[in-house]
Amino acid sequence: MDEKFLTARIDDLCELCDKTNAPKFLGFLSEKEAAIANKHLSGSKKAIVFYGGYEGALRTVLGVLPEGLSDVPFPITPLSFVFRKQDELAHRDFLGVITGLGIAREKIGDILVQKGRAVVFADPSAAKFILSQIDKVGRVGVTVREGFDQPLPEASQKKEFSDTVASLRLDCVIAAICGLSRKEAIEHIEKEYVFVNSLVSDKITSRVKNGDIISVRKKGRFIIKSVDGVSKKGRTVLIYDKYI
Repeated sequence: MDEKFLTARIDDLCELCDKTNAPKFLGFLSEKEAAIANKHLSGSKKAIVFYGGYEGALRTVLGVLPEGLSDVPFPITPLSFVFRKQDELAHRDFLGVITGLGIAREKIGDILVQKGRAVVFADPSAAKFILSQIDKVGRVGVTVREGFDQPLPEASQKKEFSDTVASLRLDCVIAAICGLSRKEAIEHIEKEYVFVNSLVSDKITSRVKNGDIISVRKKGRFIIKSVDGVSKKGRTVLIYDKYI
């Protein structure tokens, strides 16, 4: 979505929230779009929430809430697709069949796929249409229902790594997990290539903490699992998962 168009839509959303004194929503937004929205609203006194249907979602809905509200249901409907485990289906197969119905990409959130099952997060109106229209993905028969069973399919496989860092400053951590020099890590941060918990983090002195989800453009996505250990040389032991 073009940045000027996106910020204009956000301004309209805020105005409508003020007029109706009711929560208003926009999305699903990509990580980049969510970062633009967050930056555009940085001076706003309204409650701003990004949520994609589950913790750690990549594509999220922006919620603009009137004063006094902090916890509201988001217009997100999860759908479960069930198919034979021997049938090979991937993210692109589900996205293709859904957008082939004429549903806009912004109406669809994350698509999580595993053998025999996929979970798609969608706008309620899109979800209703999908339920009524899809019984095949490609040549594979599927059963579609609302809701999902825990645990969710993994967005992708992960592999655990460990390293030591002199500091938990963002530039030090980015250098370690991406195999970059400190200078290269700082350049990535200053160019807004680094996202922490789905939002751009452009301050090299920001502190990384347990549970942070870090995405670095063209370098990958990481989950910080532990920053509590200390090496014999007094450096912080960093344990993290990388999506592969």
